Amino acid sequence: HREPTNGRFLMEDPEAPESEASDAINLRSWVIVDNTKAINKTMHRLREKDPQDKRKGGMASSARGASLTGSKIALPKYGKPMSHPCATTVESISPQSPAAKNEILRTKGSLVLRRIGQKAAAPIAPVEGSPDAREEDSLFRDMFEGGDSTYMNRTTSDASRDAPSKKNGAGSNSNTDGDALALLMHLKNSGTAGSADASDDEKLEINLRAWIQDNMPCDGCSSKMMRPYTAKALPIAVKLAELFEHSDGKSSLPQSCEEVTVHFISSNVANVSMPNGLSRSINVVSNEGERLAHMGRLLYELFLGIPPPLLSGRVGALVDGLSLKSHSNAIHKPRKVTSRMRNSSSSCLETGGVNSQATSHLEMSGLPYSLCSFLRNLLDCSSGDFRTDESYQSFKDARFDLNLMKDDPDVFLEDVQVTKGGLELKMRDKIYGRAELVSEIEQCLEDNIKRGVLVSGSAGVGKTTLLTSVMLNAAARSGSYFFQTKFEQSKNANPLANVASVFDCLCRSFLEDASERQLQAVADELTSALGVHVALILNIVPGLSKILPFTSTEISSAQCVDVARTVAYSFCKLLKIVCAHSAPIILMFDDIQWADANSMAIISELILDASEDCNTFFVCLYRSDDICKDSLFSGWINRIEETCPVQPIKIDNLTPFCVNEMVSEMLQTFPRITRPLSSILFAKSRGNPLFLRQLFDSLRQQGFIHIRFSPPKWEWDIDKIVDIEIPTSIMTLIIAELGTLPLPLQNSLRIISCLGSNIKCVPTFDIISRSIGIDMTDSMKELAHRGFVILEKGMMRFIHDKVQESAYQTLDDKGRRKNHMQFGLALLPSGAVDGRIVDDEMFFLALNQINTAGPGMLESVEERSVVAQLNLAAGNRSAALSDLGAALGFFKNGILFLPSDKWSRYYASTLELFTALVETAHLLKHADDVTDYSKEVVANAQKYEDKMRCLHVVVMTVRDKGMFVESVKLAFEVLVKSNERIPREIGDGKLAAELTMMVTALDGMSDDFIMSLPDSPQGDLDIRVMNIYNALAFVLNEINPMQIPDMALRMMEITLKNGLCSMSSLAFVFFAGCVSSLGHNALGYRLSKLSFRLIDRTNGHQHYPAVAMIAGSTVDWKVEPLMSVAETHLLGSTKGNQVGDIVYTEQNLLMYNTNLFLCGKNLNFVRGQFLAAAGKLYKNKQKLALHQASAKARAAVDFIGGVDSRDYGRESPFEPPTWNALGDDPQMKGALDAPFVYFSLHYKRSMLLTRDFSDLPSNGLLARIASRKKTMRIIFAVGVFYEGLSSFFLARRHSHQHCEVGMRALDFISMYSQANPYTFENKHLLLKAMLQQLSNSPEAGATFLASISSARQNEFIVEEGLACEMASYYFFSRGDADKSHTLKRHAAICYNEWGGLAVARRVDAEIRDIFGGDRLDNNEIIVERSRSNGNINPKKRQQA
Repeated sequence: HREPTNGRFLMEDPEAPESEASDAINLRSWVIVDNTKAINKTMHRLREKDPQDKRKGGMASSARGASLTGSKIALPKYGKPMSHPCATTVESISPQSPAAKNEILRTKGSLVLRRIGQKAAAPIAPVEGSPDAREEDSLFRDMFEGGDSTYMNRTTSDASRDAPSKKNGAGSNSNTDGDALALLMHLKNSGTAGSADASDDEKLEINLRAWIQDNMPCDGCSSKMMRPYTAKALPIAVKLAELFEHSDGKSSLPQSCEEVTVHFISSNVANVSMPNGLSRSINVVSNEGERLAHMGRLLYELFLGIPPPLLSGRVGALVDGLSLKSHSNAIHKPRKVTSRMRNSSSSCLETGGVNSQATSHLEMSGLPYSLCSFLRNLLDCSSGDFRTDESYQSFKDARFDLNLMKDDPDVFLEDVQVTKGGLELKMRDKIYGRAELVSEIEQCLEDNIKRGVLVSGSAGVGKTTLLTSVMLNAAARSGSYFFQTKFEQSKNANPLANVASVFDCLCRSFLEDASERQLQAVADELTSALGVHVALILNIVPGLSKILPFTSTEISSAQCVDVARTVAYSFCKLLKIVCAHSAPIILMFDDIQWADANSMAIISELILDASEDCNTFFVCLYRSDDICKDSLFSGWINRIEETCPVQPIKIDNLTPFCVNEMVSEMLQTFPRITRPLSSILFAKSRGNPLFLRQLFDSLRQQGFIHIRFSPPKWEWDIDKIVDIEIPTSIMTLIIAELGTLPLPLQNSLRIISCLGSNIKCVPTFDIISRSIGIDMTDSMKELAHRGFVILEKGMMRFIHDKVQESAYQTLDDKGRRKNHMQFGLALLPSGAVDGRIVDDEMFFLALNQINTAGPGMLESVEERSVVAQLNLAAGNRSAALSDLGAALGFFKNGILFLPSDKWSRYYASTLELFTALVETAHLLKHADDVTDYSKEVVANAQKYEDKMRCLHVVVMTVRDKGMFVESVKLAFEVLVKSNERIPREIGDGKLAAELTMMVTALDGMSDDFIMSLPDSPQGDLDIRVMNIYNALAFVLNEINPMQIPDMALRMMEITLKNGLCSMSSLAFVFFAGCVSSLGHNALGYRLSKLSFRLIDRTNGHQHYPAVAMIAGSTVDWKVEPLMSVAETHLLGSTKGNQVGDIVYTEQNLLMYNTNLFLCGKNLNFVRGQFLAAAGKLYKNKQKLALHQASAKARAAVDFIGGVDSRDYGRESPFEPPTWNALGDDPQMKGALDAPFVYFSLHYKRSMLLTRDFSDLPSNGLLARIASRKKTMRIIFAVGVFYEGLSSFFLARRHSHQHCEVGMRALDFISMYSQANPYTFENKHLLLKAMLQQLSNSPEAGATFLASISSARQNEFIVEEGLACEMASYYFFSRGDADKSHTLKRHAAICYNEWGGLAVARRVDAEIRDIFGGDRLDNNEIIVERSRSNGNINPKKRQQA
């Protein structure tokens, strides 16, 4: 046993005499160490026993293998060794098997091996006959192929160790190999070696010394050879450290690895222990330092394969029973001593109190430096007061360092690598100290309610790194799309570039992954949702053209009321539609505090529009230290947090612990060693990761942190680092660091900092290089190598925008302006040719450079005028791309570049710039800009026509402020100066004649004739005039509707005289409403339908929402079924979103819901719609429409929950005032529509719910409408119906004094019933029946039933229930209680199906009062239905 045992796979008892070889083999435990070696060695021994037999191909006989004589053994096909060997033991093959499991087998020779948790192997059966070579081949293949390789070890007793070694002769080999073959055959038969059904979680106990012996490499001391062994030994070392840590100082401790047992489970180290009943006594070590050194000696033996040399002085006194003799008797693999070991000194490892020989062995061991240092520091713990500062103080620290080497070997185990380029400090791609934040973000991702996170933190805190890492991992797990973009402070990019880039990537990725069916579905849905305005989004997102090959992209922003809203709506629809057919989508917007207002508006709309079924998640990152309290972005953040389902998350600086973790990993040094350094760095950097990184680089460059070679190790001068003065801000530190760069690199950084933080390398750098005469390529590569910039995918970006800001700050103002102008003029030819934009990106980059430089950098007036023209083109292009904020900036810059005599010298371009600025400012609601710049236009315009566009904007601006009288006055002034007349009021004799003539003329014109009218040759002038009339119409409807007919007449005269223009559809629909109010319903309805056709004829798509609103609310309801009118308003709302007309979008949607409400459609749905509309109007501060929406919402809520109910269904965005509060609102005192809507609903509410008529106005609704000459609306007409019904109801119960009001209402409804029986026939019949009842007419009953039938036929369920109620009273008064009860029950069913639970409860109470509880059918009455929150089946209502 003194000779090396490497290469062996079977161990036999050396004391067994030759004559007892067979028994000795049988009475031993055998160990298979390696599959391949086992096969090779076995076959080699069989072949080499007898040279003659080998030549003959036979096998010599032996005492044990006589039966195998003459048989041929075929060479096996060796199986591949497995990468994860499973430790498997083979028990002693004895004629008598152990009686129980887990028994230690001791035989002659005292070989000990345990098998845990399995039955003992059966005795080997006698071998009879010679197995065929093919069977033997199969035997070996079955044993060693397909299963886990067999890996076994053994323990030996002192007796076997101390026995002298003896070489085996030929006979011994024969016996051994014969029994080896028998053993392998037995392993196959018993299923214990390489069997496929062996347990995967088999438990083994192995002696540590034997484990070292069989795993320690024998060839040299290279680190490459030692690396695999070190990785295997570290888990055992960790368990040894735990054993020592948990000892109390009084427990016995092992003196050598021989006295340690390692427990394996499925080849994984489970535990280590000391076997009971050891032959020698073991000293108890109570001092913790001594116990640490004691553990160090065991780990030294574990990793080096030999015990440490005897230490002198205090160290020698600690080993007590551990003598040199015992070391020499231990079985180990002697290490080959090389000349390198003999000649080495202790210069590389500080020896401290550690024996120099032990230090030398560590240096030459091939172990990593960190492990050598670890062992040295452990051994040094026995030096008492003389030990070094780095020696261990506790087992906890030692175990922690061991775990670091085991779990993160690349950082804490492997040596520091030095390349040809030197050594740079590199941060790991790791998130430090953010586990809780990661968990919170992941919870938001899994939350079905949260649609995103709003992440804030100071600059350099690691927002981008953290969120990018988390979202990439989340996308990988869920198969989601993940796209991100970063906004720049310089805003050099073209408008909407960031948002467009995200959607462009989304479209291209979806195109690659989607099927043809999915692509077609997305194309169809987008075309339906966006109509012709899909062309706008196609211009912004080029990737969409592959999905939606739209043939026509020729649509201008002039066909939109607000192009920014159109584009925002288009983005929302695009995202929702693609998301419905794709994997989940994650969108990340970084540094959103630098985003323009339009991009922020689009992002907020995207988040708001992301409903619960939209599988999209948004990530918005912004700097909390770059926000002013009253800034635009601050307001945006507040609105997002209030209205959008996003989770605010704040990222703070790192804690001292996390800083130490990061520092230790950067320096590849244990955290306990770097803790003093990291404490200083934390105090100086405040835990900011970017600040810390820059501080590290600065200290490295100054030599305060340096590398020590042989072996490489990071060191630092902590005293100098403490004394160094650190700048208080990141930017100051970066600027100081930039000052250490070579001058050419500093200049290169200053140059590229002027271009922004993210730059396309080609052709930008090529152009700049030619402009300044310096090749930027090499400089960029060097800056990238030094870590200032990143070059990837043809782009250059700064490592952080603070680096770009710092480099930019090193330039003085003059130098910046000079660079900007030089770069802008150099880049301009690549973006525009002859004033025509050829490349958006290069054009906007160049022009932004020129604008930043300012007009003062151009001396030539002609050059300035050219730049002004370019700004006009850029503003128009920005407006077309919906970035109105950028457009406004370009228009203002263009005006700045014009000279002081601009109105005389450059009149045309000056007028166009000012006019475009005023129109853009109006869309942005910048009233001050509208006022200031329009004044200059009015003062300097050469012709009045040149002022018209600005004056129209001024009228609109004053109107939007709510200053109606002022806006009408201003509009009249404009009309007069434009040679137009001021609209006359109804009653003017001349006006009446002209209206009659126009009606006659239109009656004589066919639809085809009107559609074939030519286009107006003065279309622009006609549009300007009719724009003024259109603005007037909105105001006149509120303050003086009597002037609207003349206004409509004038618009028709212009159209028929001059020809068609884009405003012609409005002219026709206005006049349709006019003639309809005069009683010409047929002509009005015809003109209404023509107006829709004229929209396509004149490309006036921007007017569709207005046409739908006017047609539906003034004309169509008098002729069409009410649900058809509702659909017109719904389409108008959709078109309003498409063209960006927020006013008519909301009005159409409100009218759609109003018509649903009047038709008696699902009240729960209508309630939610009214509340949402009111909430939106409240948020937008649109007071004029808010009162009407609030009144409708309050009525719907009360019909469901009762008077002043707070039952708003699910969470409501708005809480409407009580009914009485609405009646006291100041809006009720004006001449607007609000009081008429309120009283219309008041009559309905009183009749259906409260039956309280005490607070009704003395002068009725119909009288009020006539006195105010209000344009009749459908809700007013229904209100008149309920007014008449209430009057007849009161007249029946009290006296006939109310009949007069009811009769006027009957006449009114009768007129509309003739024109539109779908809507008004049932109402007319019910009022007629009520009058007949008051007159005691015998026809009343039949009329009541006819009203019920008409309401049911036209699907007015509320009025069906109401007619049943009134008929019930009638039949009850006639003594027919059964019929009365049936009708009353049916009324409750109708109200319940409508959703008016409170109304149905009132009817139910009346049934109880009149008929008693025994007549109540609990299966049909509302009380039972309301408990189950269901609705009555319509079939049951019809049966009733």
